[in-house]
Amino acid sequence: MEFGNGPWKGGRLCAASLCYRGLDAAQLQMIAANHAAVGIRGTLLATVDEGLEPFRQRNWDVRLNTEALEGPAARHAVPDVKLIEGTLATHEWTVWLLDGDKLDALGADGHAAILRWLGDYHDRVWCAPVRDIAAFRPA
Repeated sequence: MEFGNGPWKGGRLCAASLCYRGLDAAQLQMIAANHAAVGIRGTLLATVDEGLEPFRQRNWDVRLNTEALEGPAARHAVPDVKLIEGTLATHEWTVWLLDGDKLDALGADGHAAILRWLGDYHDRVWCAPVRDIAAFRPA
């Protein structure tokens, strides 16, 4: 499957997915709260099917680590606002992978700031789970 440079849903300039893996219960609660505050969903890769029901209820892309993660080749470990701003210029789809250590390094406030930025630029950045963007076909 080719993952190109759009056009993206709603005429947005680019697409972005936040993908989390290897999180503990406290980290799951933190990302759930930060994402709910801005209405953005993500992709969650987990090793156990415990504590994931709230994410499923919000229509997140929830997978066990044995499931393949399809998507573009461009994957970055820790997003920051400069990296996200750079994505706008590419018109491509980027997946940001955050594991527990990288999420701790970013911190709750840093994570919340990235989500607020994505929410502020919702008209230009389509931020959705990997599953949703992979399934999208422009008209």
